[in-house]
Amino acid sequence: MPDSSLMLKLCNELDISVNELLSGEVIEKANYNKKAEQNLLGLAKLEEIQNKKMMMYEMVIGSLSTISFLALMFTLSLPTMKTMVRIIIFILAFLILILGISFALKIETETGYYECKKCHNKYVPKYLQVYFAMHCGTTRYLKCPKCHKRSWNKKIYY
Repeated sequence: MPDSSLMLKLCNELDISVNELLSGEVIEKANYNKKAEQNLLGLAKLEEIQNKKMMMYEMVIGSLSTISFLALMFTLSLPTMKTMVRIIIFILAFLILILGISFALKIETETGYYECKKCHNKYVPKYLQVYFAMHCGTTRYLKCPKCHKRSWNKKIYY
């Protein structure tokens, strides 16, 4: 699959439509609409699969950073450790947690969308809105850009 930014140039160069490029064959006029629908459904399915993968990566990154944080914090309870080593481990633990959660939230922000509970508007908030919003799992207390009301908006991946 060529990069989407090159598709139109490639189609112009080959003197074919984007639909034909996606299909990998020359399409007759009679079958054009049917093939276009099949291509759109295929792209939607591909996006859904990609979103599910990204959701899994988000969970793995978040879990691993949290487990690493807890393991490092547990090591701080060892009595024979020097104070300077404790400080370094403490700082390292928090860096791992903050970086891991930040990457997981970046994935969450860029995958799927949120749906406003009040007006059912579907939107993608900015990273900082997601980062600082109260949450319960992937449901976040956000301000809808359409109705400007705050509510618990559910994350929808596909």
